[in-house]
Amino acid sequence: MRARGLLQRRRTALCTSFTAAAACAAAALAAPAFAPLQIYAVGAEGQSVAIADVTGDGHADVLLTDNTRLFVFHGSAGGSLAKPVVLPLAGPGSTEWNAGIAVADLNRDGRADVAVADKSGVRLFVQRRGRFAPSRDIALPFAAEEVTAADLNGD
Repeated sequence: MRARGLLQRRRTALCTSFTAAAACAAAALAAPAFAPLQIYAVGAEGQSVAIADVTGDGHADVLLTDNTRLFVFHGSAGGSLAKPVVLPLAGPGSTEWNAGIAVADLNRDGRADVAVADKSGVRLFVQRRGRFAPSRDIALPFAAEEVTAADLNGD
């Protein structure tokens, strides 16, 4: 009988803990703490987006591609975005469609670099002195649709 009473108390404690956690979760979901919607028009149809601290200032930056450009919106401490820096992805008059985007330190200098997949392969934007250098292309015999950055050999 004593064991049964202990088991019942443990079940009650579990239910109480679960109920409290569920109540806290429900309260958090009922009142999200999002800032008001802000729209940043770029005059283009976006293809891919990535969020990463590419400036190294500790704030999330937003990267967006369209069919010929890479837009880099620098984030602020308050969560707003600055007017974008626009980098060309293709030559003038190109209608090339870009696809995936990945952000990683591609040359091990401690700065975030960007890779963009497109019809000709992958375009790399490596940071030099806090700015992205003109893109370097990795030609592929097929159209790249997505790109992912990962350390495959652990170095």
